[in-house]
Amino acid sequence: MPANDRLPRELHVGTTPAGVRVEAVLAEWDEVGPAEREALALFLATAQAGLRGARCELDGPSARVAAAVEAAHVDTDLTHALLAVAVACRQLARPAAALLAPEVAAAFLEYHKSPPAS
Repeated sequence: MPANDRLPRELHVGTTPAGVRVEAVLAEWDEVGPAEREALALFLATAQAGLRGARCELDGPSARVAAAVEAAHVDTDLTHALLAVAVACRQLARPAAALLAPEVAAAFLEYHKSPPAS
């Protein structure tokens, strides 16, 4: 499914041995520093708690959101998986890409690692 006004990244649908996988790349890079990778990992882990039907992945040179559908449930669950990945993509693509900037990653980590004000 191609990117458009309402979907900032292309959705990829492919078969797996267990069924179907729907995924979208939130951000990708050739090289990334440790702070940017740490910020992305923290961001995705935090975002994961608010997602329904999709999960975040940080693997190699990309951050992704994906959903798996078992072969026996493709007819009933594929639409839900597509929607789950599309919603997650709309919510997470822009901030994930922003965290590739060293200054944004540093600010994000500083904010999230600082002790709460009392």
